[in-house]
Amino acid sequence: YNLFNSGSTTCRKDRTWILRVMELGACSHVDYIVLRRRHVVPILLSFYDSELSDLMTRRHVANIVLRLCRDEQTAAQLCEFTGLVAWLSTVLHHAAFAGADHGVRASSLEPFPLLPIVLRICRCVLAACRSGALRHGHELSMLTPSLIALLPVFALSPQAGLLPTACSLLKDCVEAGVCRPGLPDHVAVLLAQAGQEQDCMLLLQSGGLQSLTSAAG
Repeated sequence: YNLFNSGSTTCRKDRTWILRVMELGACSHVDYIVLRRRHVVPILLSFYDSELSDLMTRRHVANIVLRLCRDEQTAAQLCEFTGLVAWLSTVLHHAAFAGADHGVRASSLEPFPLLPIVLRICRCVLAACRSGALRHGHELSMLTPSLIALLPVFALSPQAGLLPTACSLLKDCVEAGVCRPGLPDHVAVLLAQAGQEQDCMLLLQSGGLQSLTSAAG
């Protein structure tokens, strides 16, 4: 607490140092138990959206969460007790909103460098759901609207390389039973026009999308 909430002239360095220590040390469920006793993860998730955080701080926080979520038991408990799914949904929603406003320039916005990490956290959470570690996986349906909203943004920013990952995640959501089949026609049309049919076949095969052919027609 003293380093993270430091009020000294070196507060930024102090905060970065303790975040780096946690990032390197968060390797197992035992590490999570230690952090849970001091309510560390909820503090980090709240700080992520704070005006006091910057891109480097957010990257450290996202990496800490990712390392913790690689353990399925930890991922399940973070979802059940710290509001991780709501946090993920909020981060994805903000990125989709920013991307919709900036089109092809979206990949240069601040949220986008962190999206690969956030999407990997989503995959870990889905893995916990599919393995049975997460008993109440229905709340993962909160992720699908934001993922769907990001598809056209990713299609317009192919240099980010995130569209295949998002399509794969939606396919996993469908297979895990936490995503209703179907995609808005205008999104399917945009993906078809952007030449992303191959990536979208993952969803077509799972029943998660309507036919791109019929949508484009």
